[in-house]
Amino acid sequence: MSRFGRRRGKTVSATQIIFIIVLFAFFAAGAILVILFGARVYKSTVEKSTANYSSRTLLSYVTEKIHQNDRAGSVSVDEFDGILALVLKDADADTPYTTYIYFYDGNVRELTAVDGAEVQPDAGTAVLEAEEFVPEDLGNGLFRFTCTDAQGEKSETCVSVRSEGQADVPTDSAAGGASDDSTDSAAAGVADDAAGGVSVELADDAGEEGSS
Repeated sequence: MSRFGRRRGKTVSATQIIFIIVLFAFFAAGAILVILFGARVYKSTVEKSTANYSSRTLLSYVTEKIHQNDRAGSVSVDEFDGILALVLKDADADTPYTTYIYFYDGNVRELTAVDGAEVQPDAGTAVLEAEEFVPEDLGNGLFRFTCTDAQGEKSETCVSVRSEGQADVPTDSAAGGASDDSTDSAAAGVADDAAGGVSVELADDAGEEGSS
């Protein structure tokens, strides 16, 4: 009887060990799947973040270039050898030059050349690998830039050129100043007339009292 009980006890113990091993293997497999899935999600997130960072960095770079050249008539969107480009002119330098930022052959490129020089689009320095870069002139000194990077992520920004917006300010200010001056003069005249009227009335009242 005791021998049978001991044997039965050994059998139950072996079953428990097998169950623990299977359970451990199940949890280990689940942990590995979770790690693999997490690594895949992390990789995808990093790739998207890197892509967005690249396109945003380019648009920030373009914005800074515009602010550096924010002078009347210096910023425009025009064709460069048949390619739509952001054109930045520097006429204040001893030797006037023009900078072009455009999309060519799978890259956003930048090219600076002396005015009048013959240059080709492939001579520009590659700034960022991309699928598309579109500059647009929306009018009134407002420009829009759209960039699609090599991973297909699209970013967009709008930049306002302050020099274009301030072109008519002096004229408006002069007109406003003249209007304000005339208004002040008219107000002063009305005040003088009112003061004169009061003086006359007081004088007339004093004369009537004296005669009475």
